[in-house]
Amino acid sequence: MHVHEYQAKQVISGYGIAVPNGGVARTPEDAEAIARQTGGEQIYIRAQYHAAGRLACHATRIADSAEGARAAAEELLGSTQPTPLGPKKVRLVLVERVPPAAQLLYLAAVMDTLRNAPVIIGVKLDGTDFVTPPPPDPNRAVVIPIDATAGLMPHHARYIAFQLTNDKVMAVRVADVATKLYRALVGRDALNVEINPLIVAVNSRVIAGYAAVEFDDFGLFRHRMVGDMRDEDEAGPGELAAIEAGIHYTRLGGEVACVATGIGLVKTSLHAVSVAGGCPSCYVDLDESPTAEQLDEALRLAATGGTKSILIAGMLDSRGGERFGYRLAETLTDSPTKVPVRVCLDGPAAETARAALEGVPGDVQCVWPLTAAAEASLRAVEGQP
Repeated sequence: MHVHEYQAKQVISGYGIAVPNGGVARTPEDAEAIARQTGGEQIYIRAQYHAAGRLACHATRIADSAEGARAAAEELLGSTQPTPLGPKKVRLVLVERVPPAAQLLYLAAVMDTLRNAPVIIGVKLDGTDFVTPPPPDPNRAVVIPIDATAGLMPHHARYIAFQLTNDKVMAVRVADVATKLYRALVGRDALNVEINPLIVAVNSRVIAGYAAVEFDDFGLFRHRMVGDMRDEDEAGPGELAAIEAGIHYTRLGGEVACVATGIGLVKTSLHAVSVAGGCPSCYVDLDESPTAEQLDEALRLAATGGTKSILIAGMLDSRGGERFGYRLAETLTDSPTKVPVRVCLDGPAAETARAALEGVPGDVQCVWPLTAAAEASLRAVEGQP
């Protein structure tokens, strides 16, 4: 689940990371009032919408007065802005006073899905332009893998800080931010917590100029306040349909859709596709005994958005497994997919479920084990049997 920039800053500020003074406005009048409270010579007014977590994608205006902030908000609110995710209508603006920067850094805490463990990433950025910072150079990145059991140790934070700055005082402050980013990642069940740029101000303060947070949908039941941050106006039609159906769906952008029973099997399926040389297009997480409506919606979503084959994986016990097989067969018979389907089933009820799938119309094959099923899905993408 993605959130707006202002919501991401609320999350990281809750862990003690400094953010600029300001607030979110829905009307030009709100923007003017916030600008008067904030003060300062340079006031930044930035459109709020989901734009792949990139500051450069957000329309930004700079004003030198509260009246100027109001005029900028009038220009932005209600406008449509181009983004990598398609045109976005501006309904909110963030009004902030950002201090002049002496140095810009990139700092992030990310869950490495292949290792199932966190990683801390830091990059020293060129220039001091906060509005259009240069993209992080991967060749200059400092990457620290973190042991999931031991967690982030103080020497990890100090190491990455001293790789980003030679100033001892600044290094201590950057290390403190890295530690708090890690705590936010783990404490909120996030997939990534990113600050780009992290501003080292001329007054020696360290402030998050821009923040982006992506949460793990499967951890939202532990964080109701995080779930309340979801902006349904920004969610794609597939996400809303999945929420209504009671299933978990995430679009990724590749060619092989992964549909599985349980988050563990979902992650294993995604990993198997990646190891086989493919790129998952989306994933759908189902219960072991989904309803016919949930199965139908899952396959409908899986077949959209550039998907060229579907990999279905299920670990079936003796109670609900047989029902899963029969319902899957009925769904594929009543609503055949236009793309090839490869099914990998295991568990006590797998044999019965495979038998139920025999004779299903369309390009549907049962393949075992999962690695072979992933390879078969990639062959199907290329039109091979």
